[in-house]
Parts: sequence; structure tokens; C-alpha cells
Amino acid sequence: MSNAFDRIKYGLSQIAENGRSLNWWRGTLMRRGNGAIQTKLYPGRRGIDVVDADWDTLVVLDACRADLFEEFVDLDQFDDYRAETSRASATPEWLPVSFPDEYGDIVYVSGNPQVSKKVPDKWHKLFEVWQDAYDDDVEAILPGPIIDGAIRAREEYPDKRLIVHLMQPHVPFVGRPDLHFCTYQLFEDLDMDGDDRAGNVFEAAAKGIVDEEEMWQAYGENLTYAMDEVQRLIDAFDERIVLTSDHGNVVEAKSWPLPFTYHQHLPYHRHPGLVTVPWAVLDGERPTITDDGVESSSRATSAEVTERLENLGYK
Repeated sequence: MSNAFDRIKYGLSQIAENGRSLNWWRGTLMRRGNGAIQTKLYPGRRGIDVVDADWDTLVVLDACRADLFEEFVDLDQFDDYRAETSRASATPEWLPVSFPDEYGDIVYVSGNPQVSKKVPDKWHKLFEVWQDAYDDDVEAILPGPIIDGAIRAREEYPDKRLIVHLMQPHVPFVGRPDLHFCTYQLFEDLDMDGDDRAGNVFEAAAKGIVDEEEMWQAYGENLTYAMDEVQRLIDAFDERIVLTSDHGNVVEAKSWPLPFTYHQHLPYHRHPGLVTVPWAVLDGERPTITDDGVESSSRATSAEVTERLENLGYK
């Protein structure tokens, strides 16, 4: 009873705080209305179980659609490739649904602060590389330090599975500040439906503010920028490596059953452009993996995580 009361109390407090915002109502109805219905009809178990899949190192290319990967990455270099279905359509949804337990056999090298927020204490070791990998000039967490951290982690933990989570090709597009826009932030003074305003580059492409082909090319270049660094990991590791993603993006999609339009990506939605992700496999020698229990958790403070996520455009 107390949990139900607490939920009602929290809901009323949110309405009192945000009830005058049309954007808040729109987002709430899409997430708690449409999103709840879509995840009920297409439950997470239909997506790939990344923990039970066969890999020694799992490279997560954040927000990488399968068709983007297929266009901008040479598939001939892999021993196997297929498109898979993700269990989620946004990182904050993907992390808890993909990793519900504790994993004493996994070391997580994280370039995404959401890991420290959503699943901070699930791992044998958590490397929070994002704390030192943010570049103020490009306003992004760069892939180079994350790969450096992955190579160090493999040297230190040769008997553990490794997850390496890069931010690219997720926005912002490195080297394209003209395409940054304001990502997720829904400012009250921003007319999200204005002809010359956009909340993110995908909405800008949908409205014709930027050319859609130019946007797609920049999106792909953000992927190849990350892949140049991933190649260093591939060259350094002789083991079974899988490259995948947590979710994709859409230029414009219709939420349902309530007829809202959305852009980029939205949690709890099951559009193919959001949940169809790459699964690229490189075979190699198989290390002996041991489970020595969970020994560490996030060292980042809540304020640090919040500040970095806000730097990246999350509100």
C-alpha cells in the first residue's frame, strides 16, 4: 500500500511542478502511456540477451543503427555478421533490462555516465573512463581514452569478460558543432514545433533545417571516428569480440496508440530504427573466464553523473 501511495504522491508532485508544460505532458504520455503499451506488446525478452551471448569482449557503439553500421563499416572483416533486436530503445532502459543481476565475471569499461547511474554495482570492476574522457572543445566523451582503458583492463583482468561502452555514434557529432542543436533538453522557451527550431539533429533533418543526407553522412562519420579507435582494440586482443549497440535513432516516427511524433530516440518504444542493432563477430582464442564476485561499484558522485549527463544534453 505504501508503495502505491508513494507513487501517487510522486505523480501528484510532478504534476504540480510540471503541469503547465505541454512538453512535459507530451513526454509523460509517450513514455508512460504509449511506451508502457509498446513494451507490453513487445516485451524485452524478444530482444537479444547480451549477457548469455557468446563473447569475451563486447563493444557497445552507443546509438548505432544496424543499417548505419552496414553502410559505413566493412563487414568483410568480420567472421559473422547479422542484425539483432535490442531489448530497449534508449540507454537508460537498456542497461537495467540487459543486466538485471550481478556479474562477477564481467569488467565494464564505461564511456557512458548512464552506467554509473543505472547499474553502478553489478560488475567485478567498473572503469568509469567517462570521468576523464570528456572533451570541452567538442562537447563529447571521446573514444580514444575508452579504448585505452579497455586495453589496461584486459591486461589487469585477463580472466574476465569485458564490456567496452563508447559514446559514438551517439550525438553530438564530433567535428560538426553546427549539427549539435540542443539534443534532449526541452527548454520552456523553445518552441519544439516551430519551423526553424529543433530539439536535436534528427528533428532538424525531419523539418528540413538540415539536409537529411548530410545528417546521415555526419552520423556515419561519427561511427567511423569511433571505429578507428575500436580497430586498436581489435589489433590488441586475440579473443572473441562482438560489436553491437544498445539502440538506434530515427529521423521521425509516430508514437502509438496516442498519435505523437518523436525524433532521435525514445525509451520504451519499439520502432525498427530504434531496436535493430548490429551484431558483428570476430573470432579468436578463448580465455578462461572466472567469476570472482562483485568487488567494486561506482566511485562517481550523483552530482558528477548529473553534471556530465547535462553536459551531454540530457535533462
